Amino acid sequence: MSNIGDAVKCYGRALRFPQDKHLYLAEMKLALGDVIMQCRLIEEEKTNGPSTVYSGCETTTEKCLAMIAYHGARVINELIGKQKTYITQETNDILRSINQLCTLMDLDFDEIEHLGFLHTIERFEQFERDDWK
Repeated sequence: MSNIGDAVKCYGRALRFPQDKHLYLAEMKLALGDVIMQCRLIEEEKTNGPSTVYSGCETTTEKCLAMIAYHGARVINELIGKQKTYITQETNDILRSINQLCTLMDLDFDEIEHLGFLHTIERFEQFERDDWK
């Protein structure tokens, strides 16, 4: 879930360096796409498949990012723990907060999810080329 940190970092840099905002927002989209795919992969492994993504209730971009980070930390806790009691709820909360972030930033959630899907495919192809096991 290090991609959550990458998304937050890119958002901060977009604010700090407005002349390069478009570059940092492009990186942020890729990081968010990777987070979405990580959530989808966790859903496939730990639950009955992908959930429906609903809109969140966070009112600011910063609050969305904070909630994504919070729930990401809880997912990590669930993954390293013995019980997987809340993993479905936590991944749903991450996806909901990303969806709300997209709404607030005028981004397309489905487009970002697809970007994450393509990036995941590229990674697996690279792993195969590198004979990674």
